Amino acid sequence: MNGTFEFAWTADELGRPYGIDVAPSGELDVIDGGDLPATGPDRSRVVILSPEGGIRATFGAFGSQDGQFRLGHDVAVGDDGRIYVVDAWGRRVQKFVGATFHE
Repeated sequence: MNGTFEFAWTADELGRPYGIDVAPSGELDVIDGGDLPATGPDRSRVVILSPEGGIRATFGAFGSQDGQFRLGHDVAVGDDGRIYVVDAWGRRVQKFVGATFHE
């Protein structure tokens, strides 16, 4: 394999990132699947990172209701900015829209 390491995105808010996609805006959408600790933070969510690694937004939580993930496992961003999240334990794919996620 050829390549040169450039940068690592790290943050205390990231628990166990499973999937990543790049939005049309250049932001990175990461699905954080957990290891839920005994005491917060709740890490079953989507974390949107700037290209420089800063956290721009988060959404979702552990659970089985709409907007919640039992085990978020992958994420994809459409050309229109819609975000699709695979919830492995919840056995579903959820679709999210909204200008508050991507500028």
